[in-house]
Amino acid sequence: MTFFVLSFNYKNINLDIREKLILNPDDILNTYKSLHELELPDNYKITEAILLNTCNRTEIFGILQLGQESDKQKSIVKTYSEIEHILMKWLFKQCSFNKTRINKKLSTFLIDNDAQSHLIKLASGMDSMMIGETQIFGQIKRAFNTAMVSGFIKNNLESHFEHAFYAAKKIRHYSNINDQPISVAYAVGKLLKNKFKNILSEKKVLFVGAGETIALIANYVCQHVKYSTFINRTNEKATKLAKKHANAKHDDFENKNLLLKEHDILITCTSSKDYIFTETELISDLKKLNEIPSMIIDLAVPRDVDFTLSKYSQLLVIDDLEKVLQKALERRKTIARNFNGEIKKFADSFFIKRDKGKYIKKIYQHAKTIEKNWIKNNINNLNLDRKDIKKLKNSVKLLIKSSLYIPTKVIYYYNTENTFSDSHYFDERTKRFRTKPKDIIKSNSHTTKKNNQKI
Repeated sequence: MTFFVLSFNYKNINLDIREKLILNPDDILNTYKSLHELELPDNYKITEAILLNTCNRTEIFGILQLGQESDKQKSIVKTYSEIEHILMKWLFKQCSFNKTRINKKLSTFLIDNDAQSHLIKLASGMDSMMIGETQIFGQIKRAFNTAMVSGFIKNNLESHFEHAFYAAKKIRHYSNINDQPISVAYAVGKLLKNKFKNILSEKKVLFVGAGETIALIANYVCQHVKYSTFINRTNEKATKLAKKHANAKHDDFENKNLLLKEHDILITCTSSKDYIFTETELISDLKKLNEIPSMIIDLAVPRDVDFTLSKYSQLLVIDDLEKVLQKALERRKTIARNFNGEIKKFADSFFIKRDKGKYIKKIYQHAKTIEKNWIKNNINNLNLDRKDIKKLKNSVKLLIKSSLYIPTKVIYYYNTENTFSDSHYFDERTKRFRTKPKDIIKSNSHTTKKNNQKI
């Protein structure tokens, strides 16, 4: 069993490619089924999977199970390389991304400890463009829940993600990375203050979209501007968002082009697959293209605004926001680098505990075998009725469980990087039952009488 991740993110690919690698959320069930049925080399199968799609990354997390028949002569590295290539082709097909030549430099493929480290780093915000931002944690949680509801997560992948959630919370707490606010919303707010300074209170803002990102930005921006207008394809969402802010109103989405000339700033972030604002469309609706807002901030992936409009207005996309918070991000990058070692320890501890769990399971299986053999070999030598035989069996089970409970807990929680062999835990030659059967029955009967007297 191998835990893996295939990652396409802002570090490897620019916005032009990222906006093309968007999975259809309305057809996610068929997407998961297609991934599950994918034919891989050496009879490998993807038994569990989680698909993560955000503005800065598209990632596939999964569990690879080795088939019964495999080519032992083939290098495992070569096999994983083939799997990476197949997964890339599958993703490009799902996203209708026509790329004739697949370049592996576009992606990162990690397995086991490295994959777990990546997941922890991601969930803690240490791998985000806005290092330390908290929005990614919720996005991973939603992807996890979607896969869980769809039935594509079992115990293995669930344990990987639950461990990552736990580790991420600990890392955030001990690193103090959130001492100063840094997020996409905060960056937009700071950008507008730096740009317009004292005259920001005179500006009018048009918000397009009503998702989480727009809602967070509105919290930073609306209180500092003259008034805001919210539009969205679902009018109820725009209305609800407008009611939360003073000097804010909502309008119909169909009026989007005409509303541009009434506002100084456009902030847009929707899930539309196509451009919402294009040069051709605006020319037909507006007499002059210089009537559009002087600043356009397009945070959508895929983009909402045709880049040709940058000729008429200052157009910024999500990748430009990193420059706004350069100094604050440098501090957080230092924290992230310093916590790489801790993240690796958390990842390693998951696999150590998993291996220990396997050995502990073997201990109990071995003890169960000894229990059965002991009862089988000794039960016939005793003159016991059916009631006493039942008491004897229960007493032996209780004795074994109580004897193994504390040692196995110590083994599981003992903080060490060493793995143990079976013999380290259990040596059947030294684990012999020295208690006589009659003493067990006698003790059990005495306890029963005592309890009956109390009643």
